[in-house]
Amino acid sequence: MRDPATGELTTARKQIEKGHFLDAEYPKSKHMRVEVTPYLWTPGTWYVGKLAGIKEYIAHYRRPVLVAGDAPSDWFMLFDTDVQAGGERVWRKQKYTDALQLEKAKRADEQKEAGVRVDADRNWIVVKPAEIGG
Repeated sequence: MRDPATGELTTARKQIEKGHFLDAEYPKSKHMRVEVTPYLWTPGTWYVGKLAGIKEYIAHYRRPVLVAGDAPSDWFMLFDTDVQAGGERVWRKQKYTDALQLEKAKRADEQKEAGVRVDADRNWIVVKPAEIGG
């Protein structure tokens, strides 16, 4: 976003990160006059993934406890679920379910070989689109 009066470039994410979103320093009137530009702010989830977005904007040190996905590109996020804290993984795409089953088994084997807690194959909920309103 660019302020046409000053030329200042910003993004909503940048203002939130600074703690200045709809406050005295960055009021609604200032937001309303900015122009949308192709200015990028990272992490760009299309580039580094949803997991990076979770770690950057939600918590750097806490893992998610409810994650849903429907494509292999969601696997980084799904496999980072905090199963030890009761986290659940929701999967809804039949097209990739066979590939996901193989990936779960592979990662569980790797965890076992590494001597770490095996949870890659645990806490999965498989749903059909109709079951979740889709």
